[in-house]
Amino acid sequence: MSLKPLYLSITIAIASAASVQAPGFLLTSQRASAAPIPRTTQQKAIAATTDPQTGYPLITGERWDKSSVWFKPVWVNSPEGKYLAVLDKQKQGSLRLPSISLVSNLGMYSNWSRNGIRVYANTQSQVCFWALCSTSYPRLQVDAIEVKIDDQVFKPQREGDRFLVDAELAQALQTATPGKAIVRMYLKPGVTSTQPINDETVKAWATIYQEPTYQEPTPPSGMSALPIGGAALPNARVVAVQPFPKLPSDSSAPRWVNDPQTGLPLVNGTTWRTRQNIPWSRLALVRDEFDGEYRAVFSRDGAFAGSWSRNFVDVFVSTRVLTVQSVSSVPGLMISVGGQTLNLPGEFNRFPIDDQAARFLYNASKNPLAKPTVSYFVSKNRKATYDVDPTTVKLWGIIYQ
Repeated sequence: MSLKPLYLSITIAIASAASVQAPGFLLTSQRASAAPIPRTTQQKAIAATTDPQTGYPLITGERWDKSSVWFKPVWVNSPEGKYLAVLDKQKQGSLRLPSISLVSNLGMYSNWSRNGIRVYANTQSQVCFWALCSTSYPRLQVDAIEVKIDDQVFKPQREGDRFLVDAELAQALQTATPGKAIVRMYLKPGVTSTQPINDETVKAWATIYQEPTYQEPTPPSGMSALPIGGAALPNARVVAVQPFPKLPSDSSAPRWVNDPQTGLPLVNGTTWRTRQNIPWSRLALVRDEFDGEYRAVFSRDGAFAGSWSRNFVDVFVSTRVLTVQSVSSVPGLMISVGGQTLNLPGEFNRFPIDDQAARFLYNASKNPLAKPTVSYFVSKNRKATYDVDPTTVKLWGIIYQ
């Protein structure tokens, strides 16, 4: 199943991110006439970047994403103190977000230690006018993450530049199985991206999150080498999901795959925003690594698309200005039916459905004269409004019964 493009605008990248240089390998050059570096000098250079007690490489904390040491334990020397970590990266291009004049590749850089998980998304953006192109590398803030280890899903809380690691998450990371660790990033405006963790990084977690067997350097005040947060963090939930079927790229595949047990069209909950072959206004079975398996109906009207399920509504809004498409953050959702309005708060373009909201939507499905609309504020005084098609409204009677 091929992925279709998900779009980010230039203005989003510039407004929410600081530009950074492209990540890459450290390149060295030497003139032919230059004298070779004495072996003793080389040995001193290596020793200067290696911790003498453990033998692990030592890197600078402020620019850990520029490290050439990935997927294995390192000491990070930051202004807060020295801590043991493993650095992971998913290269740009793991998710491709193109339009006519904009190409963005979304990757993930992460720093895993006992005192927190530091994550950011890095993109490659290229603006082209005919044959002339300008490339930049915006760095995007990650507002929230979810970590899935085997069938356990953790949503660590954010504190400053890191997400807290409690004892339960530390234990799960320490015993994680390579190939069964993934992270979902939540970015503004309402964009999510699911990224796998390198198998070597998962193996290094066994060292990073084990109980200390040697004397670590004493951290400064306010810095802890042990998991922080403790019981104040929520417990993990268990989500067991069947693998999503993959179609051979060379086959004449249908627009979607039907679940053999229910006969319903199968939709990948992670990638539905990036695809055009979605069973719109039909009852569908959604399979998601983090949300599990659930029934939903997908609707769209112009720039607005929504996934209506029993527990939440996911919203995706895309707009086009000239040749560039962008996605929008929806702060709050308002559903109006027959003079009554249901206000749904939420975040990251997801709006939870409680029992009261479910009854409201179910009753709307039983009113043949109902013509529901969905609205949200674009600015303080301007509201965008979209219609919900009658077929979707009827299916609310199944989703919210």
